[in-house]
Amino acid sequence: MVTRLWPYRTPELWTQLPLPRLFGEEDEVGDAVRWSFAIVTIERAGRVTLPAVARTAIEGPVMLRLSSRGAVALLRDGGGGRPVAVDGRGRVVVPCWLRDAADPNGSLLVGTGTGHDGEPVVLFAPLRLLCGFADAMVGDR
Repeated sequence: MVTRLWPYRTPELWTQLPLPRLFGEEDEVGDAVRWSFAIVTIERAGRVTLPAVARTAIEGPVMLRLSSRGAVALLRDGGGGRPVAVDGRGRVVVPCWLRDAADPNGSLLVGTGTGHDGEPVVLFAPLRLLCGFADAMVGDR
């Protein structure tokens, strides 16, 4: 049985929903990389428009590499994976397997951070992973 996050399909006009930071600017998190997260909707053409933070970090148009780790896809310069184009508007075609994983609402969690080499990394994950994280944080009540 599939559980819907919302009782309706997210309109395509709602392409970005920023999520709050887990730590404030004054909180110390050591040498941890700060990530910016957003929820984006997959367009009918099978692509997403990257959030503004990711577009700024990547400065498209550019060719990057898309690799997968379980149910998560990573978009970055160099490394393994298949070449993927990011156009001048910051749009990326989402692989079919990730589109299928994004059902039923057609939305993805997109995280933008920096890799060990200082280069930008964009993470794509189905929202069900975020729900699992929230369930783990809340625990059984």
